[in-house]
Amino acid sequence: MKEFIIAFPLPVSPTECQNWLPKNASAHFPADRKQPIRFPDIAMAFGWGLQPAHTELSHVFNEHQVLGADECEAIDQHRSLLFLRGEIHGPDDFTAVQQAIHVLLRAGALGLYMEHSGCAHLAKNWQAHENAEEPALEGWLNFVQKGDTLYTLGMECFQLPDLCIHTRHGNAEILQALLTDIADTMFLDGLEPDSGLKIQGMEGQNLEFRREAAGLNSKGNPYHNLRGTWRLIQN
Repeated sequence: MKEFIIAFPLPVSPTECQNWLPKNASAHFPADRKQPIRFPDIAMAFGWGLQPAHTELSHVFNEHQVLGADECEAIDQHRSLLFLRGEIHGPDDFTAVQQAIHVLLRAGALGLYMEHSGCAHLAKNWQAHENAEEPALEGWLNFVQKGDTLYTLGMECFQLPDLCIHTRHGNAEILQALLTDIADTMFLDGLEPDSGLKIQGMEGQNLEFRREAAGLNSKGNPYHNLRGTWRLIQN
């Protein structure tokens, strides 16, 4: 079962983090790295890791979103990286992870990088995802175009297959919103893809599922989804 892995660039060194986390995030920071990190009132314990600063981390963030010069400088001034990892089995787990992200960003983390999908967000930009009226996978899913097909990336950590669609069905913004909406329905409402299953998209599109013989990434690639990929055919 694939774990989520989220890296938080912090403004303190690894040594200082041992005091910074309990003080600023009220987290239980264990001395033994085999023991999980826990946050008050969050019903999930997290595996964790702590590393020194990553050289030119802004380059990693820039691969997902274009940063200004000041934003690059701020990210590159981080002094350590805190990693949280775990498994998401349903909406309750997802809510717990979202709460932990909120706590760490409010405490002073500069942003977050999702290793399982390649998504990266500055702290100030994550607020839009926190303000959603209901849990949504927007912000967690990456999108990659290969040829004339747009693929999701990152759904396996929700125990789901990835999705794809032909680019003739709309521009990138429209298709990303459509794929995210279908992913939300799969995760939150339990929609299970099946060959020939017909559904309606968020704007009334008539869609049909078809299993792909091969996904975006082959076996051995860290982004390979063992649950496969489903194509959405628009009729």
